[in-house]
Amino acid sequence: MAKIAIALGSNLGDRKANFDAAMRELKALGIRELKLGPVLDTDPVDCPSDAGAYLNSACIGETDIPAFTLMQNLLDLEQKLGRVRTGVYHESRIIDLDMLLYDQEIIHTDWLQLPHPEMHLRDFVLAPLAVIAPDWLIPIKEITVLQAYEKLFNHS
Repeated sequence: MAKIAIALGSNLGDRKANFDAAMRELKALGIRELKLGPVLDTDPVDCPSDAGAYLNSACIGETDIPAFTLMQNLLDLEQKLGRVRTGVYHESRIIDLDMLLYDQEIIHTDWLQLPHPEMHLRDFVLAPLAVIAPDWLIPIKEITVLQAYEKLFNHS
């Protein structure tokens, strides 16, 4: 059973309902012990100027789904919940699901990178994850989630 962390984001439609639907669908995939961190209302980061405010959070759980299959499942789930990808960088979205961590796996392919290459730079990811998984070691960085959050916070 692999321990996983997934970031959630939404800035279109009923953002809370989008989160609720995503959590239901993650459970339906067979992710067990699913736990959502605090949900934050945040300003858009690196987004088009017309992007609205986001709800952001992270969740953790356990699964026996292999990492590459899980990544495809997350993309399929986004589409099922109404996300349309137009190719615009950091476009607005009904739901965004980013795999952050998969156990202590280190994967670098064009399609999947673990740990997520920008997670240690995003307070809206680290803040909720630090509440539900503060001691999880981020591979490559060799620091815990809480240490990464504190480092980011102290350098802001």
